[in-house]
Amino acid sequence: MASPPPGVRRSSSVTGTQKSRFLEANGCGFTVPSGDGEALANRILELAGDRNLCATLGARARFAFEREWDKEQGLAKWEDLLRSTR
Repeated sequence: MASPPPGVRRSSSVTGTQKSRFLEANGCGFTVPSGDGEALANRILELAGDRNLCATLGARARFAFEREWDKEQGLAKWEDLLRSTR
């Protein structure tokens, strides 16, 4: 299965994961239930049709990243976060 685009997180549990809590707390993305192709497609279409929303989510994500971590810490934590999704 292809990975969701940036800003959309596929999760077996929509709430409660570290990644979903980060997205929710910072307003920088969405979660969709694992296996819910319709919800994923709807979020992708929403993002594809709204450049302003994409820009807002991206700006919020960058702000959260820069607020939470310096470059070295941020890259290490981001790498750990990505590895945990395998």
